[in-house]
Amino acid sequence: MKSINFFLLIILFSSCSTSTYYIVRHAEKRLNEGDNPILTQQGMKRAEDLNTYFGNNKPNKIFVSTFLRTQLTAAPTATAAGVSAIIIKQNNTDSLNFFILGLSLLDRKKVLVVSHTDAIPKIVKGLCNVDISPIAENDYDNLYIIRLRKNKRVQRFTATTYGEISP
Repeated sequence: MKSINFFLLIILFSSCSTSTYYIVRHAEKRLNEGDNPILTQQGMKRAEDLNTYFGNNKPNKIFVSTFLRTQLTAAPTATAAGVSAIIIKQNNTDSLNFFILGLSLLDRKKVLVVSHTDAIPKIVKGLCNVDISPIAENDYDNLYIIRLRKNKRVQRFTATTYGEISP
């Protein structure tokens, strides 16, 4: 009898496990510096603000694109969390869809995704079926938080901001 109760308890807790996704655009980038610019001073400050946002509750998985601006945005948080950012190609529909599918399969993780204006709405839609407004070119402070149950059901979606307010 005890083993059956213990087994039912394990099933109950595993079915309630959740993952939380924090999705942000890369911080402010230098303009007119080619296809792969680094961050401005303001962007470096925003990257630090992102790390501060997490406090002692850091993500245990971090995904970035192949561009330096996403990697540099995630760097302070990755260093503080003691994890390496995973570089993911998000440059076409197939690779982005494959990435979203992989994200949705993570279990009991706290995940930071640093991406781009064109990919973020697709990532949010793919994870929780919520449409967000297009992200303006001068908008860097959005933070989308998605909490998914193990069965991929949305527990909560929050659109908020962090750091200094974008113009």
